[in-house]
Amino acid sequence: MLHYWSTGWRQVCWVIALIVALPACTDSTSSSIEPSKIPLGDGKISTAGPAVGYVFACSVPSSNNPPGKAPWISADGLTWDSVAKLSVQGSVQWASSFTTSLIGSLLNIVGNGLPNHPTGNFPIARSDPAYQYDKNPNAIQSIAINWDLTSSPVVAARPTCLGLGAIGVMNTGARLFNALDADGRDAVAHEVQDGCGGHPQSAGNYHYHDVSKCINQSAGGNQHSLQVGVIADGFGLYGNQGEGGQLLTNADLDECHGHVHLITVNGAARMQYHYHATKEYPY
Repeated sequence: MLHYWSTGWRQVCWVIALIVALPACTDSTSSSIEPSKIPLGDGKISTAGPAVGYVFACSVPSSNNPPGKAPWISADGLTWDSVAKLSVQGSVQWASSFTTSLIGSLLNIVGNGLPNHPTGNFPIARSDPAYQYDKNPNAIQSIAINWDLTSSPVVAARPTCLGLGAIGVMNTGARLFNALDADGRDAVAHEVQDGCGGHPQSAGNYHYHDVSKCINQSAGGNQHSLQVGVIADGFGLYGNQGEGGQLLTNADLDECHGHVHLITVNGAARMQYHYHATKEYPY
C-alpha cells in the first residue's frame, strides 16, 4: 500500500490500520441514519491517530473567512438536515475522459478530472439561493489525472494522516476529498454542493466529500454495494451496503472506515480490506 501518494500537483496520505488491530465489525447492529437528522461531524477531527467516526488529519485546517451557519444545521449544532439543504443550481455538461487499466502490478488511472454527469453552475451565481450561504468563486477546470496505484495493496504497519486534497477518485472521473472543509468542519453539511454532491476548489478541481448522488452504488436487493471508486493506497471504495445488503454505519467499520471480507477484486475472489461509504460523517 502507499503511505504517501504524489500526483505531481499534490501529495496526500491515507489512513490504514494494521489488520491485527482492526476492531470486530461483523457482529455490530447498524442503526438507520435519518436524512433529516444526520449527526454533525464538527469537532470530530484527530491529529493524534485514527478513531471511529473521526478524520485523522495531518493538521487542523482553518480559514480567515468561514461561512455563516446555514438553516439546515440544527439550532443545537448536533445534526443537519440533508432534505432541507440547498444545492447549487444549474445543469452543465462536461466532456469527461476517464479510464482505468491494469498494467503489470499497477492500476493506471487516467482522466481529465471532469465528471461524467452534469454539474451546477460555478462560480455560484448571486441569483442562486445557495449564494447566501456559500459564495464559492471557483470555476470548474479540466485538470489531468494520471495515477499509478498498486493493484495488489497490502495493509500498512501504521496508519498515516490525511492532508487536504484528493484522497481518491470516483468512477465518475472526478476526485474524492476527505470530509473536512477549509475550516476543519463537516464539509458535506456546511458547504453547498451541486445536485451530484460536488463542487470545485480554488484550482478548479471538481470533487466530492462523499459518494456522489449521481453514481450507482447498488447491486440490487440484499447484495454488497458496488465499487464506486478507489482510494490512493489502491484499496477499493464501496457504497453504503455490506454483506447481505446491510446498511453500514461507523459502528460496522474500523477506525479507518473499512473492513475485511471476501470480495471480488480484478475478477478474482479474495479476502481483502476495503473501504465503505456511510451516510454519517466522515462519510
